[in-house]
Amino acid sequence: MALNDPEVSRHHCLLEVREGFVNLKDLDSTNGTFFEEERVRAAMLQDGTEFRVGSSTIRLSLQSIAADK
Repeated sequence: MALNDPEVSRHHCLLEVREGFVNLKDLDSTNGTFFEEERVRAAMLQDGTEFRVGSSTIRLSLQSIAADK
């Protein structure tokens, strides 16, 4: 996903979707990734969690996807 935010690096952070949560990893960005108002290198996110990159605040919304039968 690309953000139109000059404070966000081209490869700023990575979201790894797991069962019931998401791992957030900063990719050594210049301006940092923030969770709970603190700059983080990594964090575990749950549904409804917000984090910030640059001046953009992102809210995580997890939804189950049923397997095709």
